[in-house]
Amino acid sequence: MINDLGNKINERIVKKGRNRRDIRIMIIGTPNVGKSALINVLAGSSITRTGNKPGVTRGRQWIKISSGIQLLDTPGILWPRFDDEDTGYRLALTGAIRDEVFDEEYAAYKLIEYILEIDKNALIETYGIEIEEEMPYDVLELIGKKTGCLMSGGKVDRVRTANRLINDFRKGKLGGISLEKPGDDK
Repeated sequence: MINDLGNKINERIVKKGRNRRDIRIMIIGTPNVGKSALINVLAGSSITRTGNKPGVTRGRQWIKISSGIQLLDTPGILWPRFDDEDTGYRLALTGAIRDEVFDEEYAAYKLIEYILEIDKNALIETYGIEIEEEMPYDVLELIGKKTGCLMSGGKVDRVRTANRLINDFRKGKLGGISLEKPGDDK
């Protein structure tokens, strides 16, 4: 399809007396969604750096993926402001926002809140816990005890537990969970 469209465009260019040129396509999206990985697949080799965190692509770069086709790899973009706090936390939980710019413990509470609404069995089965009180603070405590995220004196290290929960979610260890439901954007 790209070649067909590119040939049509180049035919018009040649009719105007100009030289043929490569077809240029831009890849754009939010951080940490696989833009560079897609380019590597299309190119058939590891041309661009990839990583499971936002900000791996630092600048724009043109990548030749085949004869006559170039792709522009761009850093991820986010809108400057979110209408509601939940949007920001959902993006943070998926890894679209660097961990350093949000409170991981509070984000873990939000994640627990979302999962309890969707399917609390994801937490029960993953961590082997029994959830009687559905308060995120208490659930994080249970996860910390069960996973051994403890400080001296047997107190739960909430920051370490939060970090573990978020990483487990990102790696898919809690199952295929979407933080949005159809109609949430209305």
